[in-house]
Amino acid sequence: MRTWPSVPVLALGLIVLAASGSSGSSFGVGNIQGAYGFSFAGAFVDGTRAAAVGSFSADGHGNILNGVRTLSVGYSTGATVIHQTFSCMYSVDPAGTGTATCQFVPGHTETLALVIITNNEVQLIGTDANSVVQGVAKKQG
Repeated sequence: MRTWPSVPVLALGLIVLAASGSSGSSFGVGNIQGAYGFSFAGAFVDGTRAAAVGSFSADGHGNILNGVRTLSVGYSTGATVIHQTFSCMYSVDPAGTGTATCQFVPGHTETLALVIITNNEVQLIGTDANSVVQGVAKKQG
């Protein structure tokens, strides 16, 4: 069975995170707080495609909790569908860029790069030796 590479989706990403600051302000982990929904898509180096959707809660202190995702590997009738839970630790620099490192059950780690686009949207990307994924997280509600 193929395992999802050590990249998000949080998006990993995953992922995915939003800001509450205004344009020109300094960002930090406190800008990411509340409930988020995310989606991502990507491919393995062998050309196998993958996509995921999910949700998570961010506590505004650098922790993502209660993460869930449904991952589909293969985009066909025979695609592998995997339901996973996860938690992450994230950081955000004053420019609004950062990283998230997520632990998935069953046990593997994915790391994402992220950038806060608006108060409600974060773009993310994950790459490793086996795959590349790109996604977005949007604040719910």
